[in-house]
Amino acid sequence: MQITLCLNSENWKFQLAKAKCKALTTLISRADKAKPWAQNDTIYNRFFGLNDEQSISIAALHAAAWEVSGGSSIWMHADPVNIATDQSNAFLLDRISLTDNEITSLLLDINQFLYADDYVLFAPQPNQWLLNLPKEPEITTVPVTEMLGSNIAEKLPVGKAEIEWRRLFTELQMLLHNHPVNQERRMRKLATVDALWFWGEGIVPQLEQTDWTHVWSDNEHINGLCYLSDTPYEPLPTSFADIADQLYPDGSYLIVISDKLQLNDLEQHWAQLLMQALKDKKIDKLQLVINKQIYNIDAKKLKRWWRRSKSLGNLGVV
Repeated sequence: MQITLCLNSENWKFQLAKAKCKALTTLISRADKAKPWAQNDTIYNRFFGLNDEQSISIAALHAAAWEVSGGSSIWMHADPVNIATDQSNAFLLDRISLTDNEITSLLLDINQFLYADDYVLFAPQPNQWLLNLPKEPEITTVPVTEMLGSNIAEKLPVGKAEIEWRRLFTELQMLLHNHPVNQERRMRKLATVDALWFWGEGIVPQLEQTDWTHVWSDNEHINGLCYLSDTPYEPLPTSFADIADQLYPDGSYLIVISDKLQLNDLEQHWAQLLMQALKDKKIDKLQLVINKQIYNIDAKKLKRWWRRSKSLGNLGVV
């Protein structure tokens, strides 16, 4: 049995810098350090067989993860956002979460407006909406997370079809401005939906089934890839103890640790229990992936007591 534990996130890099995690430090200090991933490598191409030339459409992955079915395999985010203006500029403030009734009302009118172009808008999350398209949009966009506080005029879609998409952006702004949902929100002094921000465009990738027996992750991108590759997956459990009895001796398992997990939970509920499973020879091999660096360890290597545990910083983990 082999388990891969992945902490491949920039947030972990900062969390681990001054961490005191005895079990995790012991595992890393006694493991063999393999060649790190290349700079342009990601969890997507390493674990799901995507080549470097394949662009990952976040909207397509979200459509898969949230099991949204459209008329085509081409998707784009169209997230509801709030905008602040001054005399000459407009700044994107944040995505807006709406109630079910507000979403139903807005989708009804927006989809009626989009009908002639054969676009269909879905709202699988209160503040993350998806637009299904009949053809590729032929534009390049900016992710909404990179837009917060930015001047929207400087980062509207660019490309062969930019005029069409910029026009649609403006037309939807006008529709939204006078919509009853926004009128009601203004009366209640709530943030209004001033625009739909287009981003994450692309086609659903064609994936072959992976070698993973099972994947546990709260990462929507990973879950989308699992869905598309017919790889069994579930949300990340609280502890390794919750899944230890589900593992097959000849299985290969991927566990993607959320960067929202507290360090003490990582240490107590994952690192300590995985180290004990190695000692008890319930796991043949454990692979740790931390910020593109790979560490391989088994029960024999775990006995290398002469390799003193250092801080994670001194081990070059961060």
